[in-house]
Order: sequence, then C-alpha cells, then structure tokens
Amino acid sequence: MAIGLLQEGGRTWFAAEGGEPFVSLGVNHLQPDCFLAPYNIDHIKQRYGEDLSLDGRRFHEGGRALDRLVQTQLDRMVDLGFNTLGLHSEGIPPHLFDARMHHILVIESFPLGSRFRFEEQTFPDIFSPAFEAELERHARKKIEAFGNRDLLLGYAFSDIPRWYFYESQELDAKPVHPWVDDLWQMGPGTPGGDTIRRVLGSNAIPKSREQSDAVMEVVVRRWYEMHGSVLTRIDPDRLIFGDKLHSPHRLPAYFAQILKEHVDVMLIQWYTPFETQDTVLRDLHARTGKPVINGDSSFSCRNPERHRKVKGWPVESMEAVGQAYHDYLKGLMGLPFSLGWHHCGWVEQWDGDKQREWEIGETGFYDPHENPHQEVVSWVRRANASARNWHQRA
Repeated sequence: MAIGLLQEGGRTWFAAEGGEPFVSLGVNHLQPDCFLAPYNIDHIKQRYGEDLSLDGRRFHEGGRALDRLVQTQLDRMVDLGFNTLGLHSEGIPPHLFDARMHHILVIESFPLGSRFRFEEQTFPDIFSPAFEAELERHARKKIEAFGNRDLLLGYAFSDIPRWYFYESQELDAKPVHPWVDDLWQMGPGTPGGDTIRRVLGSNAIPKSREQSDAVMEVVVRRWYEMHGSVLTRIDPDRLIFGDKLHSPHRLPAYFAQILKEHVDVMLIQWYTPFETQDTVLRDLHARTGKPVINGDSSFSCRNPERHRKVKGWPVESMEAVGQAYHDYLKGLMGLPFSLGWHHCGWVEQWDGDKQREWEIGETGFYDPHENPHQEVVSWVRRANASARNWHQRA
C-alpha cells in the first residue's frame, strides 16, 4: 500500500489510502559511530549486549544486541512524537525498523557525495545506456532489501550532491564543474563526450562558468529523467523525492523546471532559522508547484569541554536549542505546502571519536550515554504534539 500526497483545504499531507493524513517528523543518524565511540562503547555494549559490534566500528547485523538497541531508540522516538527514521541510518538492517517507522530510501547509484572529488573518483557517463542498466540493477537490489514497504514514503536519488557551488566554496576558484571536465575528457564517440560537444560546439573547450552551467543543466536533467524513469518502472506508485538538495536558495534557475517535471516532493537540507527560509521556500513552491520537506537540519549549543565543532545552527544554550526546535517546526508547519522535518541527530557525538571522517559532531536529544537533555526534549515533545494542528491551520 503506497503512501501518496493528499490535498485538503489548500494544504498538502502525506496519506495512505484510507489512512489519516500526516506530516513526517523524523530523526537522522541512528548509526554506528554515535554508539560505538571510545567514550561510550563499553557503556552501550553493557546495556545492549557484547555482540552489538564485533570490530568496534560497525554494528553486528546478526546479533540480538542490535535489535535491542534499535527497538529502544524507536520507542524513545515514538515517545517524543516522531514517526519517521531519516535517510541517514547507516548500518541498520531495514527489517529492524521498516514496519515501525516511515522512511525515505536513498538509491545512491553513484557516490556523488557532498564533495566534488570523493576519493578522487571520475564522474560517470550517465548518458551511456550501460549506466542506466547498472542504475536499475542497483536500485532493484536496494529496494528489495525492504521487505515491508508499507511505511516507505518514497525514493531519493542521492544525498546533497554538489550540482552547484555552496557558500563554503570559492566561487571563482572552480569556474568549471569537474563533471564537465570529465565528460570532455571522454572524447568524441562516447555518449558523454558527444553530448557535451553538442551543447558547447565541437571545438569549444569548457573554460567559463556559463559553459559549465549549460552542460550541468543537461547533466542534471538526464540524472533526474533517468532516475525517475528507472524507479517508476520498479515501483510505479511510490513518491519521488529527487536528490536531497543543500542550500536551496543557491539552486540554479534551471532547477525549478526540472523539479517541476520529475519529482513529487522537494527534499532539502538547510541549517538556518525559519525566518531566513520562509520567502525562499514560498518562491520555490511557486515556481515548481511541489511540496517541500527539510530532510536534515538542527540547532546546537557547543560544549567547549566536549566539542571542537558541532553541527547545527548555533544558539546560546541547550534551553535555546529546544525552543529553536519548537519555533522552527511551528514556522515550517505554517507553510501549507510543507510536509515535515527530519532532525539532524539523535545521540550526540563528542570529541574523541576516531572513526569520524569529519571533525564536526552530530547534535542530539540524548548524550552519548543515552541521558536525555531534558531542557531540549520537553520542547521537542511539545512541538511534535502540536505539528498537526499547526499544519491544519496553515
């Protein structure tokens, strides 16, 4: 039974056939490095079982301890009013949560990542029939892993690919996207090489931002058309979320039409207070006609004894973190086209976790020893309980 979109009184909701309309309130980062860090692994294993991990880095998927840990976290999420496990839950077998929590499945057909050259990879020739065939094989394998798809909201393509430049990058330093360079290097006679030469002209070497943008518009359109077509063939009644798009206020102008044609819901990531997002989200909705869900953001207060850096929009205290959660959700639910928010973090990270690739810690409602931040969770519980009424009045 697929979940779809319901339009009611000018507002958009998720709904299954015959079911109550709802918005998606979620949590991200139920993942090994938050529970198996040097500062909490002994405590966590003592609570849930020694077979939680065999190597100290990954969850042991066949162990009973992992089931106990996951069900405990899901119970806590439900108690706080959450109904969705966000798309960042690496290392958790789907059968441990797919019958209890809504979720979005990320296909991740190629590791575009949030950096341009993830492990110095060459970008693929997505114009090649071989790439589409591999995408379909990969997508079928991932989808079949979810034996119970009744609570599946739909499919996303990838997590914050750098289709465009973010604020943290020097815009003038890289006028040509590296994918454009890679397509050019493929040469005439290849699908990608022939495509870029049709866009720019057979003798035009890509050197400018304008040339790069012209090619990337064709690349993005192909990416969205291909993923949408493949996923619809596999599972025709499921919602399409596209990529999770970082900093949507920086989306190139051509994105609006592509999103309008190829997604059902815009999935974004944006770490700022609601008042900085309101006008941009209304404009995006006006240009695309699509509802929106924030799939990743949070607020944080850095503890200098525990964190060098911490994710989330900074506020002055843990009490302020809770109030910021409340205020952001209230603002988002006041948009009639908003479908929810997935919070970035569940159990927070501290310094000293050598597994982490980044030096920036996840935020959370619980500390690494599973003690709740009461000044935060009281606000979270109150906000989540109010979300439906806020949206009903949008």
